[in-house]
Amino acid sequence: MATVTLDEDLFRSIFPAFSDENKFSSEVLTYWFGQACEIVGNDDASPIPYDPDTGVVTRQGVLFAVLCHLLTINYLWETSQAGALTSATEGSVSAGFAVNASNPDWWNQTKCGAQAWFVLSRYAVGGEYYGIKYFHENG
Repeated sequence: MATVTLDEDLFRSIFPAFSDENKFSSEVLTYWFGQACEIVGNDDASPIPYDPDTGVVTRQGVLFAVLCHLLTINYLWETSQAGALTSATEGSVSAGFAVNASNPDWWNQTKCGAQAWFVLSRYAVGGEYYGIKYFHENG
């Protein structure tokens, strides 16, 4: 399998919210695409298929959705916003944000994150892992 390269024009056409090349420069897209690759994986060891010669571009779609998710959280939301808006009041101005540590909740904060999570969950494998030498299941 091949590795996905960032096609900025294709990404911007799929996600037009990021079409402003001044705010979302090539450097910004390249940096966050690298982060998306770290999260998902973008090499032959990745279980998510990518073979553009045969028309299988699943990994590209997932990486683009993760890139959209990361850009939305880091650039489209207010700089002080830590999560999705859950409550707001007008008098004395206050707002509540959801900050969720669990994966599904983090992904579901944006539409593109939910899309990525949906596809990624198909390729998830494994059980619990405890990084200690001696572990007794009863504590």
